[in-house]
Amino acid sequence: MKIGRNDKCPCGSGKKFKNCHLGKEGCVTVQKPTPPAPMPDLEELNPAKADVMSSAYWDKMSKRLPPGMRKEFEPIIAEMKQHIEIESHRKQIDDALQVLEAHRDEYSKLLKDTPELFRRSELLFGEEPFAEMRFSSADVHRAFDNAGYFPVSYNDKRFVEVATKSISFLLDDARRKTLTQRLLLTLPDYVTAGRFLDGWIIQHSADLIMDPQKNMVGPFLLVMFMHGFKEWEKQREQEQAADAVDQMPSDGSVYRNLSIVI
Repeated sequence: MKIGRNDKCPCGSGKKFKNCHLGKEGCVTVQKPTPPAPMPDLEELNPAKADVMSSAYWDKMSKRLPPGMRKEFEPIIAEMKQHIEIESHRKQIDDALQVLEAHRDEYSKLLKDTPELFRRSELLFGEEPFAEMRFSSADVHRAFDNAGYFPVSYNDKRFVEVATKSISFLLDDARRKTLTQRLLLTLPDYVTAGRFLDGWIIQHSADLIMDPQKNMVGPFLLVMFMHGFKEWEKQREQEQAADAVDQMPSDGSVYRNLSIVI
């Protein structure tokens, strides 16, 4: 672009071009081009030269992902990190499973007492290690939207039927695998603590998740769904109460038929 004699000089001095760099060399523009950002050192992320069975490797990979790729690749990275964790605890899990074999008969008796099995499972899976595995109220709402609204309460006889249908909708293969691995990671601590029946419930629940039988979800998934259902039910009650307040007449007529007995 041609610069006029009376235009400001591109060097940024504020002088006119004729009084500054006209006929001279070395004129620069006001804004120097920004140098390109240095390329990240991808050599350390080269699978051939790095420990891909290290969580640190996948943490670095996550940080180096461009923002537009994170949504697609972060679930894969999370799965790899969980796989690494389960493999690093493989021996402890296998040892725990071997210890449980000595208590198989005791667990077989518990299986015949369904109410006691579910009572114990509800207490077990209400503990902190399982909190992040619970279904959320958003999960329950999504399942109900898909299958149609189910007007049931937790005490309704149809709760197990509703929960089974909802769980089948919510669990894809990836989530089944994730829940199974996270369950097994809790197993060594419970066996070490001598809680063998609870260990059997955990191990059996993991088996049921990965190999679900028709119309059978097992106590773990039912308890996990129950937590989400109670949260959903509570939110629904709050919304209904808020709607009732909004619809209440403001002229005091709602109180006219009330009497106070002293």
